[in-house]
Amino acid sequence: DAGSHAVPHDPTSLRVRYVLQLLSKPRCDTPQAPTDWGLWPRPPLRLLIGRILLGVLVGLAGQHRVLSAPATPPSPYLRVTIAEPLHQTTLRDNGGDVTVRVELTPPLQIAQRHCLKLLVDGRSKPLGDGELSLVLKNIDRGTHEIVALVVNAQEVELARSAPVTFYLHRRSLLHPNQKAKRAKKADYATWIGPIPAGYFVE
Repeated sequence: DAGSHAVPHDPTSLRVRYVLQLLSKPRCDTPQAPTDWGLWPRPPLRLLIGRILLGVLVGLAGQHRVLSAPATPPSPYLRVTIAEPLHQTTLRDNGGDVTVRVELTPPLQIAQRHCLKLLVDGRSKPLGDGELSLVLKNIDRGTHEIVALVVNAQEVELARSAPVTFYLHRRSLLHPNQKAKRAKKADYATWIGPIPAGYFVE
């Protein structure tokens, strides 16, 4: 029609539509390409580019599934608790010995080579095979934190308890006879009377 105006072809839109058709068709069914592609590559190269784009899309989808997968399997233990000492408790032992006892639900799976270890102020203290308690020796006076871990034969952590804080009191090494001196003063005051100033030399 002489009065109508021809709409110019847009090579870019033609290429996009062709790539979409190429990706939606089976490999043996290649859509017919338009005639005015400009500098767009010939049909064999176009098919190769379409397959490369499809491979990239499939690879990105597989990578997304790998990244979204859980990092570690669920723990076989429902509960790991330090039953002794109790949280925020105060202990008194001049030798610095502290007994730690752990409870688990379900019981420790010894057949699977699971075992316990303690973190005492961040330092690892392993327990014997199948053991659920350990006596810590020569612990310094002051505040301490312990955590119980369940690990497998490869030292992979399977479960852990909540941290427990305890306070240990020990006799002072600078004044080892303070208790005896206090008892002597109390005995003197009971049987004789007020203690003269300077009678006891500290």
